[in-house]
Amino acid sequence: MSFLEENDIALASASKTMKHQYNYKGDNMTFTNDLYDKIKAAVPDMTVRRFSRYCGKSEGYYGSITAQALPVSTNALIHLAEVLTHMQQIKPSHALGTALVMIAEEVARRMQSINSSSNWAVRQMIVKAVAKVQGSRVDNALAPLPIVLG
Repeated sequence: MSFLEENDIALASASKTMKHQYNYKGDNMTFTNDLYDKIKAAVPDMTVRRFSRYCGKSEGYYGSITAQALPVSTNALIHLAEVLTHMQQIKPSHALGTALVMIAEEVARRMQSINSSSNWAVRQMIVKAVAKVQGSRVDNALAPLPIVLG
């Protein structure tokens, strides 16, 4: 089952049209490998070093996290989403759209696991920032970023 249900207020249009069955919940390597495969499908000359750079990290980042069975950091996922969004605007691709939805769902899932009592102010700032960014992208055909309230 997808992290985003039909009634959720996150990636509504993209999630409803793509109907993915991603539910990783802690299975870091499966998510990372699936994400890399989706991006490689859209960018055939993709390498693990380029993937690492797209994440805003050093060229050895992907190899390091896979060797240690660690998740891709949320910061790296957001940086990767920015790069993929730019690529999607230049040359639209279903595989890139799928990768963007995967990233958004994973970030939303991680946001749900944050202790909301101690981080409520941070979560409010994130929601306001996302709303501001989305307000400036009204004419953009890409899926909106997730808004997670808890």
